[in-house]
Amino acid sequence: MADHNKKALNFIEEITSNADEIQNRVLAEILSQNTNVEYLQRHGIDGRTDKETFKKLIPVIDYEYIKEDIDRIANGDTSPILCSKPITEFYSRKDNGDTNSLSHSTASYTDNENQELVDLVDVELGQEYEVVATTYTGLYRYRVGDILRVSGFKNKTPQFNFVCRKNVVLSIDVDKTDEDELQKAVKYASQNLLQFDATLTEYTSYADVSNIPGHYVLYWEISLNGQTPIPHSVFEDCCFVVEESLNNVYRRVRVLDKSITPLEIRVVKNGTFDKLMDFALSKGASASQYKTPRCVKDAAMIKLLNSNIVSSYFSPKCPTWIPESKGKN
Repeated sequence: MADHNKKALNFIEEITSNADEIQNRVLAEILSQNTNVEYLQRHGIDGRTDKETFKKLIPVIDYEYIKEDIDRIANGDTSPILCSKPITEFYSRKDNGDTNSLSHSTASYTDNENQELVDLVDVELGQEYEVVATTYTGLYRYRVGDILRVSGFKNKTPQFNFVCRKNVVLSIDVDKTDEDELQKAVKYASQNLLQFDATLTEYTSYADVSNIPGHYVLYWEISLNGQTPIPHSVFEDCCFVVEESLNNVYRRVRVLDKSITPLEIRVVKNGTFDKLMDFALSKGASASQYKTPRCVKDAAMIKLLNSNIVSSYFSPKCPTWIPESKGKN
């Protein structure tokens, strides 16, 4: 047993100390194994396996870019379209494994602020990145959609904390709010709770269109460590801060078009988000893959959240909106 543990520790030391070398080796293996696939031939890779050529010829993509290829496979085409080995099934649930699993994939990261593509070993502590993955099973420079924050390093290999999903949209009218934007707005607004020794432990959202016009709803679960109750005005201010932090289109339709009504925060009982997870697991979600959804649309989930509301608050005034300048006549 001692020898087994020693070998495991030595393996960890080796892969975390040589992350860049291993990433290059894995990429070469992926390209070599899939050299005959239609997708790579389409982009002129022509059997080359070096990182520089790969970056030059293969674009960074999302699902829409390969949707036609996936549809062909789903409809029974067994030719090597994306992968040299036959793809026999698709999983609807997203893989939530270790994003540093160097032996299974190679990854680059897009700086979430500057949209600059960087290699695994070049990420910086405390910065947020979107994963761009290449895998043995037919994904090449694919934007996974997970936003991760660098929390530390093991030798030369970064460690990450999950932040949120990208491009999960709240929308009532012409407004479009993605999860990254919502995450930043909620984080900023929840700082108002700190003076009461309280923290936001979990949240989700949904676009409530049960009435016309509709409005954004945020469900907040709060950990209150202090003895001082949080005044209603503080939660109302949180609503306002979230709205102030959202994009110009949202603020325009709130102020000018009036096609969205004030944002609402519904505070739920402690443990509500554990119940939400239990519900998801009962419907077949994997415990190891589960992440709190930052936007809910499922009626049963919304019913569960609404049944655990402690209090609710609305933004007391419209956010700031300044019309875009049209220039001088």
